[in-house]
Amino acid sequence: MKKTVVEDVMSVTEASRWLKIPRSTLYKLCMDGEVPSAK
Repeated sequence: MKKTVVEDVMSVTEASRWLKIPRSTLYKLCMDGEVPSAK
């Protein structure tokens, strides 16, 4: 599988505001692999 280059990166706070969901929900989605994330 070919890896893609990330052009836009958001912080958890930015992403949760953009998605209009609580940060805790976004963290859970990241931990469950539903949302791609990187440290």
